[in-house]
Amino acid sequence: MVSGNVSFYNETVGRAVLPTPVIGMAGLLERAEWRTTQWFHAPGDYIMLLGPPQVSLGGSEYLELIHGQVAGRLAPLDCSVEQALGAALRAAIEARLIHSAHDASDGGLAVALAESCISGPVEYGADLEIVERDRPDLALFGEGPSRVVVSVPPEAMEPFEHLMGEWTVPWQVIGRVGGHRFRVQIGGRPVIDLPVTELGHAWRNGFANAVS
Repeated sequence: MVSGNVSFYNETVGRAVLPTPVIGMAGLLERAEWRTTQWFHAPGDYIMLLGPPQVSLGGSEYLELIHGQVAGRLAPLDCSVEQALGAALRAAIEARLIHSAHDASDGGLAVALAESCISGPVEYGADLEIVERDRPDLALFGEGPSRVVVSVPPEAMEPFEHLMGEWTVPWQVIGRVGGHRFRVQIGGRPVIDLPVTELGHAWRNGFANAVS
């Protein structure tokens, strides 16, 4: 059963809720050890971004939150890339080659990385270098399909890279787990440098602060 809050006809304070197609799914995990969380697990792990580089600010959380607009074109979806990415991730998980996996969709890459640092039982910092774009906001908050952030222990890097090559999934190393700060550079220029405790507090208390 899908609850009424996904109805196309709901309204809040007289304003229509944005239409959101929703698919409800349930699956069976054959082995408990294949459970893979979104948060980082160990200092020294490599942080990798899987998937295509195409992103867009169209329809993004950033565009609505910062500029008050719901507009623009979405980044393109290639179903063959999505299928290959899913298969490669399942193979990497079953081979115990990754510690974590988090989709880089809602809110963009910066949000996915920050959540990977702070959403687990232990908060970990990270040092990150993102490929330079003409617009830092696009690099940080652009949204697109088939993009996943994973953390890979150093000893698993070689077999992991080989596996991604077998499935022809694009990948790049963008940083390492460790420390107590969330640091991001774009083209060698620092753009974010915050303590993870500050990020964690904002993430855990944001809703309560907004409605208080």
